[in-house]
Amino acid sequence: MSWRWDDAAGGVFEQPPTDTESGPSPTVTITYSRNCDGGGQEFTTAKNAVLAAAPTANVVANRTSAYPIWVEIKSGDEIIWAKRQQELFRKNPAPRLRSIREITAATKRALG
Repeated sequence: MSWRWDDAAGGVFEQPPTDTESGPSPTVTITYSRNCDGGGQEFTTAKNAVLAAAPTANVVANRTSAYPIWVEIKSGDEIIWAKRQQELFRKNPAPRLRSIREITAATKRALG
């Protein structure tokens, strides 16, 4: 099975089988703002994009109340992707899809 992004449903389906001999799973931290509406939609979008590239990754949420409203995806001390949280809003479909593609590609490069 392969990953398939379904933008209409806002999620990733058909999880591939995991390789248990590949060692420990990388930990990815997604820092996002809970200001305005809680940020859950943007976190879920970023998490699904990370998992599309690294299905065994351990994704950790770091919810803040800080301004500016920003999403940062890190593995250890390395920043994988960082942009305005508005880039992941469902009401902005073109920037959201572009960001999903960027996150997936950047995660593959960083953790690949």
